[in-house]
Amino acid sequence: MQRPLLACISALASLLTLAPAALADEKPTSGKEFMGLADYYHHSLYGKKTASGQVLKKEELTAAHRTLPFGTRVHVKNKHTGRSCVVVINDRGPFTKSKVIDLSHAAAHKIGLLDMGTARVACTVLPETH
Repeated sequence: MQRPLLACISALASLLTLAPAALADEKPTSGKEFMGLADYYHHSLYGKKTASGQVLKKEELTAAHRTLPFGTRVHVKNKHTGRSCVVVINDRGPFTKSKVIDLSHAAAHKIGLLDMGTARVACTVLPETH
């Protein structure tokens, strides 16, 4: 009796593990908006590979998001400073549930996030460019 139960639990766990990957393959809806807290990468991560395989560079306007496809452009606006920039998703994260996006150093600087550490942001998915 325990074997069928273990098989069901194992199958369910496999499906839950694959769910974020399946979501990441979905086409982003241009104009989709989301809000929440943003922060930026720790300096020790620069020079290392991101989930997309690209090397994380301090001077590039990039970001991590849990489900948006790599290459998606997102307009990020700091609600406190009013400053904004456009980033390209090239990594997965943030891994802290309270955050919605992790920004590169350059993006954090551009929106006035460096001194604050974290800030409320409004994000808008931009249309694909060809």
